[in-house]
This record gives sequence, structure tokens and C-alpha cells, in this order.
Amino acid sequence: MNLNHRVVVITGASSGIGEATAHHAAAKGARLVLAARRADKLEALAQELGDGGTQALVVPTDVTDVGQVQALIDAAIEHYGQIDVLVNNAGFGIFESPLQGDATNLKAMMEVNLYGAVHAMQAVLPHMLERRQGQIVNVASVAGLVTVSNMASYNASKFALVGFSRSLQMSLDGSGVQCAIICPGPVRTPFLSRQT
Repeated sequence: MNLNHRVVVITGASSGIGEATAHHAAAKGARLVLAARRADKLEALAQELGDGGTQALVVPTDVTDVGQVQALIDAAIEHYGQIDVLVNNAGFGIFESPLQGDATNLKAMMEVNLYGAVHAMQAVLPHMLERRQGQIVNVASVAGLVTVSNMASYNASKFALVGFSRSLQMSLDGSGVQCAIICPGPVRTPFLSRQT
């Protein structure tokens, strides 16, 4: 997709893959909407991108909060008039044995890694379907395809995201809207942090 003048919404944009995606999209001429929990990190990124001539709207967002996610999508549309690409990147993981794991950690990972992405998809799809165009990019993980020792909860959250995304791909057939699934392997990011 040609990103020149396209509006790209990125969750988890304050660091790691999200931040790198913002830089890449900016280099391609995109207009950005940056979302994450840490407003200070987003503002710094927006300033950096702005110095290079990129428009970047900052919308601090907790993806586990449906209202905040809807506000993110509404703000993007109000500011730019459209959303062309949604990158669901917010996520985190915890290394722990499934024999000793804390169920609250599984719940937290599901809420961010799966439900956070679902909230954003459900918020943006009416807009994209009405326009009959748009691209959703869900950043899953190789751990959503292959199990990893001592990451059962993370595996579960990413397998679920892959499954949801594949079903959505089928449902969107012929609509003009597409859903892509990205499954990166290990990347040097603040992966174990829930601050983004």
C-alpha cells in the first residue's frame, strides 16, 4: 500500500515495534495517530516526527478500555477525516511456567493482546466498511503459531489473536477492507513491560 498522505493509527506506538512502525510510515509520507498509555513518550515521538515534517496526532489510550479506544478512533476521524490503516501493536508478555502461572497474568495479557486489538477493530470497522476501503494490521507473534516453553499465557493470547484475525479475513472478503496478521520472532523491544 502507498502510505503517502494515508492516515495510520498505531497502538503501542511509544516504543519497540510500534515506534519503529511510526518512523517507517512517516518516511513513506503517512499522517499518523499515535496511541499508547505513556503520553510523555508519545509526545516525544510526535515532536521527533514533526521535526521531520510528519503530522502526528497523539491520543493517550489504554486499549483495555473500550471507551478510550472508541475515543481514539473518533479523534483520528475528527482530526483527519478518515482512517486508512489501523496497526494493532499494543501488547506484552510474561515468562512463567504454566504449572506456576498466576491467572491474573493470563487475564492481563488477554485484555491487552487480544481484547485490546478487538476493541480497536470493532471501533474502526464501521468507518472502513462504509468507505469500502482500509487495512487492519494485527501484530501477533511467532508465539501465536508455535508454542514456547514457559510462555503458555502469552501463547494463548497470541494464538487467540491469530484465530480472530483469520476469521475476520474471511468475513471481510469482498468488502474492500483487509486484515493482515504479522507474526514476528524475537525483537529487541521493551517486550516484558506493560508501560506502552
